[in-house]
Amino acid sequence: MEELQNLEYLSLVSKICTELDNHLGINDKDLAEFIINMAQSSDSYDLFRKKLAENDAEFPDSFSSNLYRIVQKMLPTPSKKTTSENNSEANDQSRQLIDIALRKAICPILCKPNDPSVRVS
Repeated sequence: MEELQNLEYLSLVSKICTELDNHLGINDKDLAEFIINMAQSSDSYDLFRKKLAENDAEFPDSFSSNLYRIVQKMLPTPSKKTTSENNSEANDQSRQLIDIALRKAICPILCKPNDPSVRVS
């Protein structure tokens, strides 16, 4: 799982680098990681904007809000490891029930059993 989180983080860094390059003409990985760190440690957009202003990065509001939104949406969440097998089995069963309910809601006609009398020979 850790490898997947690293890949997601690298994807986020790449996306921020692309946004910086598109808007400012700067393609700097260190700056992107610094912006991600500021956004990650900020509880709100206003705090993030203040941190940007403190570091002399006075971006337009639309650009800074876009950066904050991207970081919040793409930032990988740390995985929680459960030591109890009962918890993992219960989670698996609840996921399966949710998955089945979702499939029934999306395609109710496919949830009906086959009718052998309808078959044509």
